[in-house]
Parts: sequence; C-alpha cells; structure tokens
Amino acid sequence: MTIDPQTDDTPPGVAVHPPILVVALLLAAWGLDALLPLSLGPVAGQRTAGLAVAGLGLAIAGLAALQFRRAGTGIPTYRPARTLVTTGLYRHSRNPIYVGLIVFLAGLGPALDTLWLPILVPVLAVVLTSAVIRREERYLSARFGPDYAAYRARTRRWI
Repeated sequence: MTIDPQTDDTPPGVAVHPPILVVALLLAAWGLDALLPLSLGPVAGQRTAGLAVAGLGLAIAGLAALQFRRAGTGIPTYRPARTLVTTGLYRHSRNPIYVGLIVFLAGLGPALDTLWLPILVPVLAVVLTSAVIRREERYLSARFGPDYAAYRARTRRWI
C-alpha cells in the first residue's frame, strides 16, 4: 500500500539525524587529533587539493539539496518527503547529499593536515547506511511504492 505523500506528514523515522553524525565525526576527529596527531606531513599542494575536494563535496551536497527544495520536498530527515526526486544528481545516486558530505569530510582531512577525518569517513558511511539510509529506504518504499522500487532498481545507493 502506497501512502499519499501530499497529505501524510509522517517523517522517515531515522535513528539519528545526519547533521548530528557529521558534527560527531568532526568532534571525534578533533579529539583524536589532539590525543594522537596523525599528520600527512608536508605534502606539496595538500591543503589546496583538500580544499578543492571539500569544495566539490559541498557543491554536490548543495546542488542535491537545491533539487529537493525545487521539488518541494523536505531536506531534513525529520520532515516528510513530498516528492520522489529521481533526476539530476539523483539519477546517479539515491543519496547525493550524503555522498557530498562524505567527499567534503574526506577533503577536509588533507586541508587541515589530519588523517583522522579520512580514517573516520568510512565509519560515517557505515553509520549513515545503517541508522539513516536503510530506514529512509523503507520509508520511501512505503510512501512511493512501485515508483521508488523502479528508481531503486536503476540507481545505486551511493555512486
């Protein structure tokens, strides 16, 4: 049974909201770096390259968020999804905002000369998948039925 996305105000019911996970990862990396600094060392262009990668990540997340806004659907995971967005960046990934955040955090490591961020990014991906994405997928499946099933069949979760 498909739920009417225009009248039902049920949110996805994720275990933890993604911004909290991002802040927790940044705090964990900062704390670990204070206890045990892991520097990349003086690598030519690392700060510039890291900032470029971080900027790319922010651009991906920002463009994906803009697509949600234009479609009139909620971006925060505590708001209901009104529309199934399947075009633009969402044609290549079901989660481009999360992809963008991960790319941002991975690039931030070299920019700040710490290996802790790139080390912790896979942990974030696992937690996002289990605590957020899988719950969102069940929610979207109930909400959009066959349309979401078809989208899920043709589009990867990440990239």
